[in-house]
Amino acid sequence: MANIIIDLKAREYILQNGKTLIIEKIKSGGCWTSAALPKVRLGEPEMKKDFDFYETDSVKVYVSKNLKPKGNDIHIRFSSFLGIFKNLDVFGFEIIWVRLTSKLNVKSAINK
Repeated sequence: MANIIIDLKAREYILQNGKTLIIEKIKSGGCWTSAALPKVRLGEPEMKKDFDFYETDSVKVYVSKNLKPKGNDIHIRFSSFLGIFKNLDVFGFEIIWVRLTSKLNVKSAINK
């Protein structure tokens, strides 16, 4: 069971925008490598059975079962650029790097 730590500005932003967030896995990469990264967004998942549920400080948090925490703590922080672009960032998960090894897109983990 993870310990969800939400900074004050992130908590205020979440409470003003629905009180619920999702931490899910996204894929990012280029021609030869890709990474499985955690991404946080507001809302509830469509398939709740694929997520672990937490509630902390009146905030509901759904964490994808496909993500692997580094330790016990998951941190959620608020960031903004010029006060216009607002974002939630999440820290505390393993980043899984994958290298494409052939034209057939056969993948092999390179971080294990």
